[in-house]
Amino acid sequence: MAQSSLRAAAAALLAMMLGALPAAAVAAAAPPLSLAVSKAPSRYASSDKAPAEDAFRSRLQAQAASWRDELARLPEFAAWKSAELRLEPLGPGTHAWLAGVFAADSGEQAGYMILNAKEDGSVELGEYGAGESPLFRESALRQGLKKEGKSFADFTARKRYASPFAAVWRLQDGQGRVRYADAASGELLPISDADWSRWANDAARPASGQAAALHAATSQKPASATKPVHLASHRLFAGDDPLQRLSWLLQRPLSAPTEAQLLQRLQAGTALDYAAEAYGGKALFIGQAAGFHRWSGAPAFGAFRMAGSAGIRYLPLVDAAAAGSFYPVGDVATA
Repeated sequence: MAQSSLRAAAAALLAMMLGALPAAAVAAAAPPLSLAVSKAPSRYASSDKAPAEDAFRSRLQAQAASWRDELARLPEFAAWKSAELRLEPLGPGTHAWLAGVFAADSGEQAGYMILNAKEDGSVELGEYGAGESPLFRESALRQGLKKEGKSFADFTARKRYASPFAAVWRLQDGQGRVRYADAASGELLPISDADWSRWANDAARPASGQAAALHAATSQKPASATKPVHLASHRLFAGDDPLQRLSWLLQRPLSAPTEAQLLQRLQAGTALDYAAEAYGGKALFIGQAAGFHRWSGAPAFGAFRMAGSAGIRYLPLVDAAAAGSFYPVGDVATA
């Protein structure tokens, strides 16, 4: 196909995609020493289980502080030093907790962590990020609703999290009508309760197919409360806007990349464009990995800048590879 025809076809396809998907779908793509824990209803029906819940929250709190202190050694996370942590559960049955990080001097939010509680009682670091635009920022949700001619005051908002690419606000109005908004950009998503339930259930199942192969190829276990972990190496470099390149339309993705292969490219300073479909193809997340954190005894995290939302989200490279596709910046187009 001639280059002009290819460009025209790609432009037409992109226009169709952008017309069908909301901005959030083309947007959002991945731990004083006193810790404040937000009060949430107990999951336990009987009072005799309250001590067990309190003990778990204490372990969760201590582990979050450990990861906060380790990350605070980096310039990007300098505001995390002695920062206050506020913990809250992210919806029923998901076993995920949001740890908001608030600067000790100003009280402003300086980032976030997502902590995953496992069945064996351990806690994994699911994702994290620094800056003024973390997940579940209410001001971003207000702006997203305003763009659609809607008011935040008309909805009851609940946070829900199943994976880095299934993080949402569930919004219900006075008539019982439900909408969903992306947790990073705050913009509305074209999904229903049924779509969310299916996606959340899939995210909760054990890894299979490509995901299982990727996890099997990674000998490290997730960052866990069972043993201390430390940042072994890290790098962050300037990226660019993947929407200017349309890699996901014009290039072939890396074929089943391992964590080691992705790390090798990032260590060399090669940015990786990224695309992931979610909710059965109803949403497309576009972003770029331009850096990494490699933890001792745990998987490596990529530094993702997602189109449509500010800030950097650090997501496990293995999980990102299982959910979507990587396109090395600078590779020759093959489509």
